[in-house]
Amino acid sequence: GWDVATAMDEDAPRTFSAPEYDELLDHPIQLGNMVRKSFEVEGIPFEAIWVTDAGIRCDITAETERLRLGSIPAIKMFGGAPFKKYKYIVHLEIGDFAGGLEHRSSTVIAVANSDIVHLDTLATHEFFHSWNVKQIRPQVLGPFDYTKQVRTANLWFAEGVTDYYAKVHAYQGGLLTPTQYLQALEQDIEDLQSSTNRSKMTIEEVSKNCWEHGGFGVGDLSYYTKGCLIGFVLDAELRATSKGKKTLDDLMRKLMDDHALPKPGYSEDQLRAELVAFGGEKFGPLYDSLVRSKDEVKFDLLTGIGLRLAVPGKKYWKLPFTQTIGGTVTGTPQDSQRADIRIGDAVQSVRADEKTGDAVVVLTRNSKKLEVPIKLIPFTAGDYRLEINPFATDEQIDRRKEWLAIPK
Repeated sequence: GWDVATAMDEDAPRTFSAPEYDELLDHPIQLGNMVRKSFEVEGIPFEAIWVTDAGIRCDITAETERLRLGSIPAIKMFGGAPFKKYKYIVHLEIGDFAGGLEHRSSTVIAVANSDIVHLDTLATHEFFHSWNVKQIRPQVLGPFDYTKQVRTANLWFAEGVTDYYAKVHAYQGGLLTPTQYLQALEQDIEDLQSSTNRSKMTIEEVSKNCWEHGGFGVGDLSYYTKGCLIGFVLDAELRATSKGKKTLDDLMRKLMDDHALPKPGYSEDQLRAELVAFGGEKFGPLYDSLVRSKDEVKFDLLTGIGLRLAVPGKKYWKLPFTQTIGGTVTGTPQDSQRADIRIGDAVQSVRADEKTGDAVVVLTRNSKKLEVPIKLIPFTAGDYRLEINPFATDEQIDRRKEWLAIPK
C-alpha cells in the first residue's frame, strides 16, 4: 500500500532512472504514505508531497497554493526552468531535521505539523537553488569529489544571494506585503549588525570554514545573512548606476547562460570578474569591500533605490504623516502641524531643507498636482529601521518603483 515519489525519470511504474551518478544522488525518494497535490507553473508539472506519521493539521490545499505562487517568479525571471518537473516533499514533524535541502528538481522540507505552515521564504529559497547552486555553481560543487570535504569561498553567493531572492520572490509571488518584504530585509540587517564576528572575518573566510562550524557560518556571522545583504546592496547599486537598465536579475541570467550544466561552474575568483564586466570597474572595489574585507556593509547605497536605513543613535527627520511604500498617505498630520495632507493622497516627492526642517510635499489628489508646505519632525533612531527615503530624488523613486514592481 505504500506510494513512491521522486523527481527522477519514471521509465515504467515504480521504475526510475538517472543519466549519471551525480543526478542519481541528487534525487531523494519518498516511500510510504503521503498526500499528493498537483499543480502547474508555466506549463511545468509540480507536486507537493505531504508526509506525516500523524494527521495533517494544516489546510494543504491552501498551503499548496502558496507553494504554487512562490514558484512563479523564479521561472519567469529566468524565462524557463532547468527541470522537466518539480516536487516539494514536505515532512511534517518527522525526524530530527528542520529546514530544507535543495535538489536539482525537488526539495525536502521538514517543519512542524501545525495549523498554519506557510513555508513561503523557506520554499522560495530551496526552489531558487534549482538555478543558483544546482546550475550556477562554484566549480567544486558539481561534478563533486565525494572522497573529501569540498570547500569554496563563495557560499555567501550560493546561499546568501539565494536568501535574497527567497525574499524577493516571496514578495513577487504575493506571499509578503511590501512592508513585510522590507521588514524581512531589516531583520537581516539587525542580525548582521549584532554580530561580533563581522569585524573579525571576511565572508569568504566564513564560507571556507563551514565544515567546522555547523554549516551556516562561524559563530554569530552567517554567510546566509551577510550574503543576502550583499546581494541586496549589489542589486541596488546596479539599478542606480545603470539608471534602471541593469539589475542583479540580469547578472543572474548571464551567469545561468555561462555556467549552467553541463558547462563548468565558476572559478573561485570569477564572480568578481563577471560582476565588473557586467556592471563596470567601480564594482571591483565594491566587491572587495563587501566580500573580501571586514568593512561594514555599505547600506548607504540603498539610497540609490529610494530607501533609507536609520541607524540607532543617529538623528533624522521624518514626515509628519504616514504613507505606504508606494507613497499613498495612510495617516494625516496632527492639527498642530496644519498641513493639507489627506488620506489617499499620492506623494510624488518631498523637497526638504534638512537644516531647518521645512519641506514641501509634491502630491496628486484626484488627478490634480498640489504642493503642500510641511514641517518635518526630528527623531533619534532607537533601532535599525529600513524604510522608504522621504527625501529621495525623482530618479531614486523611479528605481524604487522598479525594484518593487511585480513582473507580469
